[in-house]
Amino acid sequence: AASLLAGAGGGGAGAGEAALRALAKIDRVMPARLRHEVSALAGAVEFFEGGPERVEPAILVTLAGACRDEVEARFRYPSRGEVGERRVEPYRLVASDRRWYLLAYDLDRDDWRTFRVDRMTEVAARTWRFTPRPAPEDAAAYVQRGVVTGAYPHRARFLVHAPAEEVRAQVPSSAALVHARDEHACELVSGGSAPDRILAYVAMLGHPFEVIEPPELIDRCAAMAERLGAAAGRAASPTRLPGN
Repeated sequence: AASLLAGAGGGGAGAGEAALRALAKIDRVMPARLRHEVSALAGAVEFFEGGPERVEPAILVTLAGACRDEVEARFRYPSRGEVGERRVEPYRLVASDRRWYLLAYDLDRDDWRTFRVDRMTEVAARTWRFTPRPAPEDAAAYVQRGVVTGAYPHRARFLVHAPAEEVRAQVPSSAALVHARDEHACELVSGGSAPDRILAYVAMLGHPFEVIEPPELIDRCAAMAERLGAAAGRAASPTRLPGN
């Protein structure tokens, strides 16, 4: 159980999701005394810098139990510079390559919302049961689309001349959505803090591509190509030493 707590709390897809599923089953039958001791042991585990976002394992267990038992959950969460209490009907926990997310129906905002688990505090499951609402779509797809495009001020679509599976292997699931067009091309959707950042990211994949939208990004392509061409020209020219 201590190993499962550490694996689940480390975030990330695959192993983290499997650990949380197993842990949720064990937690149902674990005596309270052992649950406290296991949590204390898991708290001694640390992760290298640059790895997945660290999540308190007890929070994951609480949220997983609330999803399973169909009971409301409450927690404090930052939004627009302020931290406030949220009351939700939890639906699914979703793991990306770096973070855990909760897809839930926000009772105060009367809509579906995605929450980063590492930003939650004072998490608690309530005793009030609810009847699950129809989910907007597949939980993982819904969360991924929101993470990739909803969190950034700029969004762009590209036609990449490479197989979708090859491109998916190059980009983290939290960085871009990749949809197959045919066996030789795919559509890539990504967001970023600035248009040039998105453009540079796609260019570095190493495949021929075209801009679908926004149209103004085509002009940014030309400007970036000019800068890179000028840099390549300067690098190719021999440096003249003083006095030569």
